[in-house]
Amino acid sequence: MKITKRQLKRIIREAIAPGPEGFSLQDIALGIIKDNPGMGGMDIVAAVQFQPMDPPVERNEIFAVLDELQEMGQVFFDVEEDEWWTTEDWKRYNEEGGVWSDEKDFEAGFYR
Repeated sequence: MKITKRQLKRIIREAIAPGPEGFSLQDIALGIIKDNPGMGGMDIVAAVQFQPMDPPVERNEIFAVLDELQEMGQVFFDVEEDEWWTTEDWKRYNEEGGVWSDEKDFEAGFYR
């Protein structure tokens, strides 16, 4: 298994300074998304960077963590609306009658 330089830097950074009260960057980002379902990407970055961490975390590192969480199936990213959701909240939102995009309406046959 190969580890990229970016991953190695993140692993070392989390081992040295895991964040507020011992939480990892993934835990912090996931907690912010759980507390604020549907939050935009840049708002999540601002909220994570607001946390007292040493050294400070860069925007691309936060987006890399969000991508990892998405690959693990813990979060869902709505590209059209720039909204991040936990997988459970996204399912619940759609079960309660969330709003479809025009593309989804077309796929469902409403525009024929």
